[in-house]
Amino acid sequence: FRISKADRLYSGVQPPLFWENLSSEPRREAPATALDADAPGVTAVLGAYETERRPVAERLLGVAQRSLEWYEQFREHMRLDPWAFVHSCMVRGERLARDDLRRHAPRFAENYERHHGNPP
Repeated sequence: FRISKADRLYSGVQPPLFWENLSSEPRREAPATALDADAPGVTAVLGAYETERRPVAERLLGVAQRSLEWYEQFREHMRLDPWAFVHSCMVRGERLARDDLRRHAPRFAENYERHHGNPP
């Protein structure tokens, strides 16, 4: 379990009243009203959360975009020999470096090298 910067920031802000006891009968105060009363704290927490998570999200979106582009060219990839096709598929998002491929799939890396004469 990891506590993010946003969690640490939020620890100094009082939570809205409706969070006090979620198992009891419903409060008269609507959640939106409770959040409005604590808007500066919520805004700060969400801002800190976004600042912390944006680089990770951007990296993931980049990998997804490169993978999508690979699939858009699927017909061309089907013309590759089986070893080159599998290699291309495995590295399509550019997250798997040569050393990672050797560590995670040593038999594949060895066979690919044998068929293509160069390391994947």
